[in-house]
Parts: sequence; C-alpha cells; structure tokens
Amino acid sequence: MADPIVYNDVVVTNKVRKTKSPDKGVVTETTYKGTKSKIEEKFNTMSNVTDSLDTLRAGWGDKAVPELVVTQDNNTSTSGGPETNVALDTYWELDGNTIQDPVEKNDYFNASAGTTTDCIQALKDYRDNKKSTTATKVRALQLFNDCLLKGQENVLIFNIVLREVKLCARGSNIVPSMENIFEVQTLGTIDPPTYLKTPLEALSFEWLKQPPRIRQVSKTKYQITTEWWSAKKWAGAFYKNGTGDPESVDDT
Repeated sequence: MADPIVYNDVVVTNKVRKTKSPDKGVVTETTYKGTKSKIEEKFNTMSNVTDSLDTLRAGWGDKAVPELVVTQDNNTSTSGGPETNVALDTYWELDGNTIQDPVEKNDYFNASAGTTTDCIQALKDYRDNKKSTTATKVRALQLFNDCLLKGQENVLIFNIVLREVKLCARGSNIVPSMENIFEVQTLGTIDPPTYLKTPLEALSFEWLKQPPRIRQVSKTKYQITTEWWSAKKWAGAFYKNGTGDPESVDDT
C-alpha cells in the first residue's frame, strides 16, 4: 500500500471504504487526520459547499490525532446542508497611498483671509511663464519664490485604502456585492472592526466604494476583495453622497 498523502499538514488516508445501502447506493468514506486547526479548516471548507454530497463529522480532544470523516451522502439544503454559507475567514487591511495634490487645493493656499487672492495671482503669474509676480503678501511671495519657481506645483498628501477580504469555500453561495459601486459610504455602513473604525473616524474622510474583485486561491477556495478609497471630500457631482466640489446640483 502506498504511503498516506500529506497536504498542508492534513493526512488523507488513501484507503477508501465503500459500503452499499438500499436507499443511497454506494457510499464512499474518506478520513482526514491532522492538527486541530487544519481539521477545523478542512471541515469549514467542506461544510460550506451548498448541495454537496458530503456528510461531515469531526473529532478531536482526547484523540492523539484529530480526525474528520467525510462520507458521500445526500447533504442538500433540504436535508442538512447549509442554506446560506458563511465566509471561512474575513480579514481587513489598510494601505496608505501618497498622492500629488495641486497646490491650490492645499490648506496652505487658503490659510488666512486676505491672502487667497494674492496666492491666486502668484499661481497665475507662474503659469503665464512669468519670472516675477505682482502679488505682495508674504505668503504669496513665499509660495511663488520657494515653491513655484522651483517647480513645486503639487503637494504630497495621503489617502487610505480600506480593504475587506473574504475567504470562501468552493461551491459557496457567497457572491461579490455589486451595489453602491462608486458611491460614498460611511464607516458605519462599511462596518470595519473597531480597532480600524475608531482611528479612521478621526480623519473625517469620505469613503468611495470600488468594484469588488474575485480570485481563485486554490482548488477549494476563492476570495472576494472589496476596497474603499478615501479622500477628504469626493466630488458630489460625480459620486453619490460626496460633498466636495463640484457639488451635486438639482436640475429641477
């Protein structure tokens, strides 16, 4: 007899037991052995397959080697199988991106009353290919001499990508959500874990939902990834629920 197959710390016995019954015909039984974590993972993966032909039971604890027995059986949603699957695992990620923001959108540009007009003049003079400006305010002159004349028209700012990843079993009825794509959503609606939600709320950013992505990660699993991109304000005219310029307008 060949040696048992070891795959990801789970031993699959290559001795398959087959029995017959009048109502079910030939029943095939396979035994998986391994550590508790791997047996649990295998159990969750197989139990999330809707209308599968597997009857599942798992055992661990007093046994030296935890064991999962999978028997081919009638396991449809009407006879014990799951109606609605749940993700095998869900986790969240944050990515920080550094992007170029035009200087006129920066807080520095509109820092105090009375300087904005001069800053606009300094920017106009620079973009008109002038080597001097008619602006007189200190802030505008600083902008013109120390930034614009040195080629710095943009300011580095950051935004955040909030990402949810769901790991699903093959055959699961979990599907990517195509609702509210390119719409601004609140963190309350997105509902990330508290350890992420609390610090993100302090930023007071707006969160734009992106199209979800789906990827097969193994023969028995696929994952659904959904992202929300942040900005101080998304243009309300282009993105539903955004509050930035250009603003949403009512044509009626």
